[in-house]
Order: sequence, then structure tokens, then C-alpha cells
Amino acid sequence: MNRNELLSEEEIDALVSNTGEGTGNIGGYNTDISVESYDLTLEDSTLTSQLGALEMVCDRFSRLFRTTLVGMLRYQPKIKVSELRVEAFGDYRNAIKLPVSINIARLRPLRGNALFVIDPNLIFNTLESFFGGQGNTASGSDNFREFTPTETRVIEMLLQDMFKDLVESWKPICEINFEYLSSEVNPQFVTIAEEHDPVIIKRFSIEMMNEVTATVEVVYPFATMKPIKDLLKKQVSGNSTDERDMAWHQKLFDAICDVDLEIRSNIAHPKITLYELVNFKEDLIIPIKVGDTLPLVIEGVPVFDGLYGTTNGHAAIKVLKTHEQE
Repeated sequence: MNRNELLSEEEIDALVSNTGEGTGNIGGYNTDISVESYDLTLEDSTLTSQLGALEMVCDRFSRLFRTTLVGMLRYQPKIKVSELRVEAFGDYRNAIKLPVSINIARLRPLRGNALFVIDPNLIFNTLESFFGGQGNTASGSDNFREFTPTETRVIEMLLQDMFKDLVESWKPICEINFEYLSSEVNPQFVTIAEEHDPVIIKRFSIEMMNEVTATVEVVYPFATMKPIKDLLKKQVSGNSTDERDMAWHQKLFDAICDVDLEIRSNIAHPKITLYELVNFKEDLIIPIKVGDTLPLVIEGVPVFDGLYGTTNGHAAIKVLKTHEQE
């Protein structure tokens, strides 16, 4: 038999004779093996198990963004971070409630665009605080309209700060930059993925003054995260226990930092007799002696020593040193 021939003449004659006589094996081979159907159009779902690294990114962003909002709102808001969720892009887009500011940004060097959905309450209160207001504006669902040029400028400022904070949040995993592309107020004009393609959604709820709340949502296409799947996996599996401990420690630290404390300072403690108290009357002057330094008492505990004086026409105390316990 020639090596270049697949079958010899005898083998070919045997096949032809079996086929002609109808005695060949027409039932197939390996018919008892079980198989599972597979849809080639479905997205790879293995990334859902690696969303823990994205949770870390979002936790870092929430802390940085809260500090950013302090400079814009003139007070410290509270930010609650919701769990990541994955939905079909069409379902998510149809569920967006108006009015809203929808902004698209390109993710570099990844392929794809991200979505930034900003509640108008944050825009209006940022604008009001910028002009010295009390920040108690709440938008309603019945005042759907285009944003004014001033409001658009506030949106641009918010986006620039969000991009900066997100870049810092992504750095431990990979270098990602955000490039602004466009803005819309109608969700039906926005497309970052196909109708049935999954997207990853992270919501940040912001509690502002006067019981006004707002939300910011960051949406990543599922397919955009696939090229960095290994980086996300490495980030989570590298030291997951330490990361959880650090996340818990940071959340506890943030909660403690939001506790209000009373600070006071007693200038003097003059003593009088009961007879003098009974004879108190208007325009009575009580002489007091102020020491060189005054203790600053926080929740009943002396913490610092300060110097009494005035600044800008107001009474004030300059902190000098840590109070020495007796």
C-alpha cells in the first residue's frame, strides 16, 4: 500500500461491496455517549465569579468620591454602595427613570464604553451649594427637560472628578483611563452594548442635607471586562482574606468618622458664696481669671490645650498641644 493512499484497493472494494449489499453499519458510532447542547451566541459567564475585584474598585471609588463631593457640596454627604448586579442592557435601559443625565465615556485601553447615570438631585444641589444655597432642591419626575448650560457645566465638573477618582480606584488592578464622549437625557438614544448583551451595574446612593437623596450608577459592558478577566481573578485570589479584612476595617473606620462629637472649652470656674448668689442682680460683674492655656474637652475628655483669642471677629481657641493627663 502506498503511504500517500488513505485506503488500499482491497479496503475500497470491501466498502463498495458492503454498501451495495446494504450490510454496512448504518447506525453510526459512539451513539451511547451523552452530549450537552451549547449555544455559541451566549456570553462567557465565568466573569460573574470574578466580580469581587470590581467590588474593591467600587469601594475605593466611593471613599474617594465622597471626599470629592465635600469640596463641591460644602459638607460631607453619606454614600451607600449597592451590590454589583448583571442585567441585559436592554432591560437596564428600559428601567431608567427620567429625568436623568446619561453620559458615555470610552475606556482606554479596553474596547468598549462605560455609562455614567447621574441623578438630577446631585446636579441641582451641587449647583445650589456652589452659589451659596442650602442644598435642598429635589427634582420631580414631571419636570423632564434639557439641562441648562450652567447645569451642563456642573455635570462636566462631576464627570471630571468621577473619572479622576475611578482612575485611582482602578490602579491596583490595571491602568484604565476614561474619555468623555457624549451626553443624553433620553435613554433610548444610548447604546453601549447590544439589546441582550449583559452589563455590570454599580449603584452609589448619596444622602445629602435636608433629607435629599441622589444616585450615581456606573455601567460597564460585560464584554469589556473579559480581556482583564485574569487580572481580576488574580486580584481576588491573591490575598482575599486580607482584602476582606481591609475592606471591613475601612468600612468600620468610615462609620466611626461620621460620628458627631461635642467639643467645648471652659474658660474659667469662679466660686461664689450662697449669699452672693442670692444678691445677684443685673449689671453685676463677676471677675474671672483665665489661665495661660485652656483645655479642649471632647465628649467629657480633655484632649488638647489651646490659647483663647479671636479671629475674624469671633471667639476662638488655637490648639497648642496635646493635653497632658494628670
